Amino acid sequence: MKKIEIDKKLKKILKTRTLIKFPDGCKYTGMTKKKGDKLIPHGLGFGMWPNGHSYKGQYKNGQFDGWGNYISLGNYEYSGLWKKNYMNGYGEIKHSNGQVYKGEFKKSSMHGKGILTVPGTYIHKGSFKNNTSNGRGKTTFLKKFEHHEKGEVREGNFKDGRWHGNFKIFFPDGEVLKAKYNMGEYVK
Repeated sequence: MKKIEIDKKLKKILKTRTLIKFPDGCKYTGMTKKKGDKLIPHGLGFGMWPNGHSYKGQYKNGQFDGWGNYISLGNYEYSGLWKKNYMNGYGEIKHSNGQVYKGEFKKSSMHGKGILTVPGTYIHKGSFKNNTSNGRGKTTFLKKFEHHEKGEVREGNFKDGRWHGNFKIFFPDGEVLKAKYNMGEYVK
């Protein structure tokens, strides 16, 4: 089900479904199913917490499961796939500091192929594991740093967020340099 389809169906559901109030202060409106003698979220719905955080999307057995949009006020907004309350599958997370990651998630961590943009600093496109760059990747610097030029591109292998292995460094003037790193330390 696509986001637009979910939004249309959710509007209808919110007008006709019952409201459930939970002990943590969450107010939920949407589709439900019985579990014992209680109703739990199941299907499309919308939840709002007293701190202003909200979730709209698909639920399964009381948990975020399927497509959904979660807003943590002042922190981040995530739109994408969920599995058992975890960001899991393809999605996009936008942080309040402007940082954006678009790609694959596993148990709410950047994990798989994706693009991380840190505004005014760099863009990293490649493989991620447990929220850090791991595997093949390419980093483009968006501003000048002590050891990097604006527009410089480093392409190679990353391990635990560090340069590790053979790299090609492309400079804005067209020069290409080959380098080798061991856990972030320049070897040759």
